[in-house]
Amino acid sequence: MGRILVLGEPGNDFVKSCVPNRANSFIDKPGKGAFYATNLQERLRALSIQPFDLYGSDHRVCVQTSI
Repeated sequence: MGRILVLGEPGNDFVKSCVPNRANSFIDKPGKGAFYATNLQERLRALSIQPFDLYGSDHRVCVQTSI
């Protein structure tokens, strides 16, 4: 897969027309799943968020490995 999804590498940034507003919260993830080596679970619990929507650029990999 290369390094295209790694923070700071080319191809990791948002497409200019899809840059979200500052009200959104982001977590950089080092692998395919959103919960591996991130603080996502702790943040969701601290905010009492359940259920939540999960979006990703590749459903077959990033999103599916998180659910």
